[in-house]
Amino acid sequence: MCIRDRSMSGFYCSIYNAADASSATSKAINDLILKLLLPKYSFILSDVDPLPTFALKLLSIITECNVAFIGVLHKLKLLTLILEYYDRTSSSPVVGNPRLNIHTVKIVRSIVEFGEIPLEQLNESNIISKTNNLISHHVSNQQDWCLDILLDIIYQILHHTFKRMNKARDVMVSESVISKECGDVSAIAKLLMTSEGLVDNFEVCMELLSSSDAVLAEKSVQVIFAMLQLFGTKRLPEQRQVYFIEEHMRHLVDAAKIDKVQVRKKALKCILFALDQEDHPLMLADEQKAGILKSVEPLLKSSDKSVNTSANKIMAMLSN
Repeated sequence: MCIRDRSMSGFYCSIYNAADASSATSKAINDLILKLLLPKYSFILSDVDPLPTFALKLLSIITECNVAFIGVLHKLKLLTLILEYYDRTSSSPVVGNPRLNIHTVKIVRSIVEFGEIPLEQLNESNIISKTNNLISHHVSNQQDWCLDILLDIIYQILHHTFKRMNKARDVMVSESVISKECGDVSAIAKLLMTSEGLVDNFEVCMELLSSSDAVLAEKSVQVIFAMLQLFGTKRLPEQRQVYFIEEHMRHLVDAAKIDKVQVRKKALKCILFALDQEDHPLMLADEQKAGILKSVEPLLKSSDKSVNTSANKIMAMLSN
């Protein structure tokens, strides 16, 4: 589940409830979208401005209210066009594609959230390199007009890749083709190789943990935890691996201070992962250890079992 601000789409979704098939209003709107609007979208998007901009805004609202419409857009071969717009480098180095705006980025988020279009297919439009480029541009130019949405896109790609990887492994295990420890090596290798470009954003996400923007910090924890699930363990000799260094610990501690249980759970698990790295052991100074202990100690009183357990483990590991 993504953490996101959908105040406007929430307003529209309160009127149009895609999940309520019994609602006459929702049914009428669905029919209008399916039969009259979406089939004409390729022509609308090729019209002169400002009509395409308004069309992208409307489409972002539609897909946020009902992500299943992404499947319709796919059948209409509109996703390739949308992903062409999702490009900062296709025009001038400053603005990129003239159709690149927050509405386009929101539609791309819905595309990856939909989860039924293989990443290999999406990556034919270079979705990963385009996302990396946009994040790099935002950070280097201190822009944040869609940084939170870009973090959602990264998370959703990692999340669905992890699900597909586990499914590939479980299918092979159930058919007794390969051991549970290895899974389908060829399928896993393909998934890891396709998504590993997102690891380029690991350092950016680490720094965002200390951001004054709580939403960016929360989403960065989510992304880092998802990266650890895929790339924290070296499953294959040639794959990239993420791991923590001493400098990262202050950012993880900052994240653990965020007063949200789910964020604290992931931040504390990341700290535990860092302290238990065998291939890349941390060499923490006594001052660093003392700072972590001081920050984690209050969490021993947490009413959440997971937070409490992780805090106790961290205290024990650093006190030895």
